[in-house]
Amino acid sequence: MMSDWMKAAERGLLAAERALLCALLVVLVGLSFLQVILRGGFSAGLLWADVFLRHLVLLIGFLGAAVAVSEGKMFSFDAAAHLLKGRVKTFAALLAQAFAAAMAAALAAAAWTFFLNEYRLGGTLFTVGRLSVPSWVSAVVVPFGFALVFVHCVLRAAAALGRPSPEGDGILPSPKGAGTPEK
Repeated sequence: MMSDWMKAAERGLLAAERALLCALLVVLVGLSFLQVILRGGFSAGLLWADVFLRHLVLLIGFLGAAVAVSEGKMFSFDAAAHLLKGRVKTFAALLAQAFAAAMAAALAAAAWTFFLNEYRLGGTLFTVGRLSVPSWVSAVVVPFGFALVFVHCVLRAAAALGRPSPEGDGILPSPKGAGTPEK
């Protein structure tokens, strides 16, 4: 069951993810447009921009996945959910979120190993003038992204524990008047 501080933390995290997602999309579109203008109009371009944009797409994808999990639009079994009712539906939702959380945790752990290897190797992703951006900067996106998905899956699983079904047959008792039509 989600406590008030957990709900507030998830709302704050979701707001931060959405704001970052919007800002990164503006950067993505703006830099892509600039590249098109530079290449088409001046036969030039920013050497580092294509690599940067590819890795930016990866970050945007993970942020989008985290937002989708938070909104309940990912990791669900919609076909089966329509057939289930009551406690079985609540249990299936909890099981699906627990499974998704376990997969996200396993993938985050594997991605962390990948990040550590990239960090130890010390390769360069791209250079901008005298600035060399190390390859581990882009590699950290993957464990970070899976960790965000994990957090949202755990929070949704906690919410599923305390959420009564529309039929009033949830794991916990439904509130008064739940499942009755409004007058």
